[in-house]
Amino acid sequence: MNATPGMLDAVILGGGVAGLWTLRRLLAEGRSAALLTTTDLGAGQTVASQGIIHGGIKYALGGAATAASRAIAAMPDRWRACLAGRPGPMDPDLSAASVLAGEQHLWTTPGLVSRVAAAAASKAIRTPVERLGAEEMRGVFGRAPAGVAVYRVAEPVLDAASLVRALAGPAMDRIGKVRSVEAIEPMGAGAVRVDVRRGDGARAELQSRAVVLCAGGGNGPLVELAGGRASDLMQQRPLHMVLARGAELPPLFGHCLGASTTPRLTVTSWADAAGRVVWYLGGGLAERGVGLEAAGQRAAARAELNASVPWAVRGAVELATLRIDRAEGLRADGSRPDEPVVTPLMGGRVLAAWPTKLAQAPLLAERVSAALPAGSGGAEAFDLERPGVAPLPFDAPGLEWAA
Repeated sequence: MNATPGMLDAVILGGGVAGLWTLRRLLAEGRSAALLTTTDLGAGQTVASQGIIHGGIKYALGGAATAASRAIAAMPDRWRACLAGRPGPMDPDLSAASVLAGEQHLWTTPGLVSRVAAAAASKAIRTPVERLGAEEMRGVFGRAPAGVAVYRVAEPVLDAASLVRALAGPAMDRIGKVRSVEAIEPMGAGAVRVDVRRGDGARAELQSRAVVLCAGGGNGPLVELAGGRASDLMQQRPLHMVLARGAELPPLFGHCLGASTTPRLTVTSWADAAGRVVWYLGGGLAERGVGLEAAGQRAAARAELNASVPWAVRGAVELATLRIDRAEGLRADGSRPDEPVVTPLMGGRVLAAWPTKLAQAPLLAERVSAALPAGSGGAEAFDLERPGVAPLPFDAPGLEWAA
C-alpha cells in the first residue's frame, strides 16, 4: 500500500464549500492538512444550493429573531469582506468568485407588510432591510401590481461553481480525488489512518492526527467507518427544486412571502450557454413538492409562478425538476439545526461536521479548528488525481425540460 505524504494534522473528507473553507482555514493557521473527495468538487449540496448568503431575515419572519437568525446574522459582512479581497484573519480571499447579485429582495402578496417590518426591526438582524418606495420599483418589480410590497435585503448571491474554484485554487496541491474511502482506523499516539482506493484502483494510506468529515450526505457511510451510527448523528431533508428557463425571463433574486414563515418561493437567476435566463426555484415550492413526480412538480411550479410573480413571467418558459437532499446534524424533532454541528467520534480524533447553511461555512471552519489538537505543519503535497468542479444544476446532464 502506498503512503502519502506522512503524518498530517488533519485529513478532510468532502469537497464542498464546508470542506474547502475548513481546508483553507487550517492551512492559513499553519497546519498540515489535506482534502480528499470521491466526486468533483462541489458535487451535491454545494452546487445544488441557490448561492444565497443569508443574514437572518429569512429566519425572523415570525416577527422575532430566532436562534437561527442570530447565529447567521454576521455572515454576509464576513463573506463580503472575503469577496472584496479583504478577508479577516484566517479567512480566504474569494475575490475570484462571481457575485450574481449584491442584494436580493423580499416581496409580498397583499397583507403581509407588517410581518416583514417586524422581522427587519429586530436588533438581532444586522443586514439592512429597506422597503422600496414607488419610485424605486424598477426592473422586474417595475411591473408589479399595487398591493405588492418589496423590500431590498443586502444579502449577496454567489455562483456556487465559481466559489468552489476560488476556494480550491490556492490549495489544489492539497486536494485529491479518490475512488473510495475504505477505512478510518485509530493508530497509536492518538493518530488516525485513512485507507483509500485511488482512481487507478491502487490502495493508498494517509496518516493524520485528526479526520474531519465534511461530505454532507456522504458523511453517513464515513461516520459508520469511524465507528459511529449515522442515524444517531445526521438527518436528511429532501427538496424537489425546479429550473425555469426562457429568453424573456428577467433577472430575479429573492423570496416571495406567503402566510407561512417559510418563503413560498425562492428565486435565484443564472444565464445558460444560449444566453437564456434560468430561474432556480426553491423555498416552500421545493418542500411541498417532495411527494410529487416531475410532471406534478412542474405543474405546481407554473401555478406558483402565476401566483407569486405573474407580472415577470413572459414568453415561453421551459421547466425541469431536480431532487436534492440537505444533510444536517440530527435534532430530536427533525427540524433544521440553528447553527453548524460538529460531533466528535473516536475519542475526538474524528469530527463529523455539517454547516447547516452555505453561509455558515466560516463558522463551521472556526469550530472545527477549535476542536482539533495543536498542529505541527510542514507536510508536503501529495500525488493524487486532482478533481474538477461539478457543473451547476442547469448544466448537469440528464435534465428533462418540458414546455
